[in-house]
Amino acid sequence: TSEVLNPANNMWSPGPNLASSRCGYATLPLCHGRIFVIGGASCSNSKSSLSTTEILDIVRGSSTPGPELSCPRYCCSAVMLPDGRVLVIGGRNSLRRSLSTTEILDLAEGTSAPGPEMERAKRAAAAVLLPAQGGVLVIGGEGREGTDL
Repeated sequence: TSEVLNPANNMWSPGPNLASSRCGYATLPLCHGRIFVIGGASCSNSKSSLSTTEILDIVRGSSTPGPELSCPRYCCSAVMLPDGRVLVIGGRNSLRRSLSTTEILDLAEGTSAPGPEMERAKRAAAAVLLPAQGGVLVIGGEGREGTDL
């Protein structure tokens, strides 16, 4: 389920439902009231990582499939790159191992391609676009053996 807050009256109202029940996913805002939902784990089976993505349309009240991840992952991070592609970073797989891999999703083409591998595996890290440098900063998270980074 989803809920939408109207800040004018401080009231919540029902929003569109996700096609797949999921937790531990990443989200990014898109244009025109759409939200990109990436990966996650099945809420009924937290060991089952998802490779699916969805585009949640708040205005139309609907959800449509997005590009498939090549590697199922939950607790991942994501950043919108300047060219409109999405960099999906790290996370955890179904074996509960933190990942050092990244993927680049092209929403316009509906495709996924491998991205550059990080030096260290990370899950639940923060990621920020660095517009002046043209890069991405990944901060903290949890490493392969559950160590804080």
